[in-house]
Amino acid sequence: MNRAIPIRRNLVTAMTIAGTLLVALPGVSAATPLSRQVQTLGEKVQQLEGSAGLLSGISISGYIDPTYVYNSRQHISSFFFGDKTAPYRFYHSTFGDLFLNVTKKFSGGGTLDIQIMPNRGYGAGVGSIINAAYFTVPVTGKFSVIGGQMPAWDGYEPQISTGMYTVTHNLLFGFSEPAFFTGVGGQYAGGPYTVQMLVANTWNSAFNNSFREPTLEYRLSAAPSSSFSYGLYGTIGRIAGTHSGTGPTTRFFNDLDATYKSG
Repeated sequence: MNRAIPIRRNLVTAMTIAGTLLVALPGVSAATPLSRQVQTLGEKVQQLEGSAGLLSGISISGYIDPTYVYNSRQHISSFFFGDKTAPYRFYHSTFGDLFLNVTKKFSGGGTLDIQIMPNRGYGAGVGSIINAAYFTVPVTGKFSVIGGQMPAWDGYEPQISTGMYTVTHNLLFGFSEPAFFTGVGGQYAGGPYTVQMLVANTWNSAFNNSFREPTLEYRLSAAPSSSFSYGLYGTIGRIAGTHSGTGPTTRFFNDLDATYKSG
């Protein structure tokens, strides 16, 4: 994104020079339609780059992770990159993913975050490339309204491979641990403490569709220092039965996690 700004500035400069040359030509007035169009176009480009422009506050990041996997038992010796995840195997959990994150920060303090992750993200089960798409709107200095499709706040085993502390996910990640939610809620941050709550569709495990009944998701976090943080995460909601013919059940999921960074 940073490389695009000098290009636009050069474009504005070129258009300004072109407009000046047109005005300087014999028989060409500054009031001609062409010179006015050049001036108007230059002003519009400058407005896009300004502090209140559409392009201001946008940041783009991402990565690609083509991975070579060898497994003699399963007769695998190949590169994996963005391939379909069915049937589900360990090498489809995070290996070989593509991730693109677009964040827009508004002048009022709100943010919009869109994550694209084909065939590896939370939308892979329904053929969507959207891993997450959510907004934050500050109401006061400490309280914000949040909503959209967002990853679970469990604090362990994120979907993207760059955040993994282990080589692969465990079985809880694929078949039991909450993965993402779609809903609306609030976030309070004061001092070292953060409280998050969300009312959303029932939890979506990484490879199961939503049952679409309300679920309460919550997280209480504390960061007493820059190197140490801990939190309690939980969900209460309905989930489809694990066996055919059984009805939905109410499940409670809670975990405690802590993070320490040395140095």
